[in-house]
Amino acid sequence: MDDPIQSSIQYLIETGWTEEQAKNLIKAINDPSAERLWEIAPKWIEHCGETKFYVTGMLDSVAMGLVSVSMNEEGEWMFALNDKGLGVGKTLQGGM
Repeated sequence: MDDPIQSSIQYLIETGWTEEQAKNLIKAINDPSAERLWEIAPKWIEHCGETKFYVTGMLDSVAMGLVSVSMNEEGEWMFALNDKGLGVGKTLQGGM
C-alpha cells in the first residue's frame, strides 16, 4: 500500500510544485476533527494540483504570445487566442 503523504507529494511535484512547496501545501491542511481532515485533505491536494496545472498552462500560453488578455467589467481576466494562437491551433489540427 502506498504512503498517502508521499503519493500526495509526488502528485504535487508532477503538477509543477517543487518538493518543498508540495510538503508545505500538505502541512498547511488543518482541521480540529481528524475525521474531517481525512475528508478535506484529498480535496485540497487535488485543488492545488489542478490550479497549478491550469495557471502554469494558461500563463505559458500567454508568455508564448498565443493568447491575448483583457479584463471584464467584474475585474476578471479574460483570455482569448490571438492570431498567432489560432495559427498554432490550426497547425495542431492538421491545417483544418
